[in-house]
Formats: sequence, C-alpha cells, structure tokens
Amino acid sequence: MFANAVVLGAGGAAGVGPPITKGECPQRSCAARSAGTALAAMMCVAGCGGGAPLLHGAHALPAGGIAAGAGLSGTFATGDAAAAVRSARALPAAGALDAESQNAAARGEAVLAALAPSVAPWAAVRYGFPTSNEAGLTYAGRVLRLDFRHAFEDDSFALSIGGGVSAVVGAKDRQDVPASEFHVAPSSTGFDVPLLAGWRSTAGVVSLWGGVRGGVEWLKGDASLDTSDPLVRGRLDLSRWYAGGVFGLGLGFRHLHGAIELDSYYQKIEGSIADYNVSLSSVTITPAAALVATF
Repeated sequence: MFANAVVLGAGGAAGVGPPITKGECPQRSCAARSAGTALAAMMCVAGCGGGAPLLHGAHALPAGGIAAGAGLSGTFATGDAAAAVRSARALPAAGALDAESQNAAARGEAVLAALAPSVAPWAAVRYGFPTSNEAGLTYAGRVLRLDFRHAFEDDSFALSIGGGVSAVVGAKDRQDVPASEFHVAPSSTGFDVPLLAGWRSTAGVVSLWGGVRGGVEWLKGDASLDTSDPLVRGRLDLSRWYAGGVFGLGLGFRHLHGAIELDSYYQKIEGSIADYNVSLSSVTITPAAALVATF
C-alpha cells in the first residue's frame, strides 16, 4: 500500500510511489517487498476514501424532495502522517525486519488504516422531511455514513446543524496477500457533527456553504507480521479524532447541479497495531466534486 499512498512531502507535492512487482525480488527480500505489496492491497480494499465530504449546502431539501449524486473525493495527508508513510516505504532492502523497522511499518499502517489517503468514488442520496429536516446516506470509498440535520433557513440564507454515524464497509482479512507484513481487517464506527452556514441565489443557480466539522472514529481488527522471527501477532486498535473546516460551491440550473468542496482537518491518531504503540498527527486536505440531481 505504501506504493500507492497519496501524501504531501516537504515540498508540498503529492507523491505516488511506483508499484512493486515480483520482478524486484532478486534485488529485494520478501520482508522488504511486503512494505509495499501488502499495504497497497489494503488501501484498495479497506481504504480509498479517508475523506467523506458533505457536498451539500446549508439549505435542506423541501419535504418529499430527493437529491442523488455521484463524484470523486481524495484525501491528502501531511506532517507526521506523510512522514510515517515515507519511512515505511524506505524499509531495509534485505533480511528480516528489526524492531525499529517493524515500528516504522506499524506507523505507516496506522496512517493508511485511519486516514486512507487516496482518491475514491463518492455517492449519496438525500431525502427532505417537513419543517426543514433532512436525512442522507453517503458512500465514500470505504465509509458508509448516515446523517440527519435540521436547517434554520429563509430563501437566501441558512444555518444547519446535524450529526452522522459511519462505518467502514468492504474491508476484509488481508491474509490472502503473499509475504505481507500487517494483515488488518479494520471494522470501524464513528460519528461527526457538521455545522454549516450558506447562501443561495434566488433561482438556486449558485449556492455557497462553509462551516466547521468534528468527529471521532474507532478502528479495530487483527494484525500480524509474517516476515519477522518470531511471528508478531496482535490487534489493531486505533482511534482518530479530527476537526476542521468545510467550504463548498454549487452551480447549476433546475434539477442538475455541480458541487465542489474543499475540507481540511487536523487529525490525531492514537492506539496500537500488533503491540506497537502509535501516536501521530496530520493535517489532511480533501477536495471533492460531484454532479447532483434533484427530484
């Protein structure tokens, strides 16, 4: 997974490492190769979408109204999280992993399990209830989120507050990956609270929204290090706390709108993987865009 992780380095440019193939085995041991292979697979299955953008304005749908949309989102990690992935990507090229290398792999795995820095599909459907209430169901690569909110609104301006619960979906045991380091099957639950303020034009052609959002997520699963001697086995037990800002723009006419959004969060990850304690922080940037149809 380290081969495909999206991180921001010190220069600020996104880095995506080249894939590791079996052809590299003559120069690299299976122990070193696992740092890329196992974690690349985990991102594709359990990651792909550390960000679950809102991509809706502050106004609620009218009673009985339906909105459905699809698009893309991406999460870019900086700071400690980016450094942890880079360190894991640079594991020794020969021999069994020592304790320091195992710890580096655990930190990189924690970032990829908790933040899932990657590009992911985004899809959502929302339904309006009477008295400016609204519920929604969102899928963002690895996360399924159910939320409910209430809006205080007039024709032009609105303030909405709500809450969402989320769970990781699609994760599976990584024991099918050969020569892997950590086999993690994170199943997580979490909740978040967004507070949005917004404006829309008279005809609804333009809408703007911004606000704050905070939440927590707990990830649990199993982890093992099968290139070490003796074999290291243990639990994956991580918590992720985050808070930050949300900014969005919608443009469209009648029943079809385009939406773009930029979220930025301070994230704190703590816990353990296979008895290795992990504590790191990061600022993440999550851009997203979607087409949304209303009925």
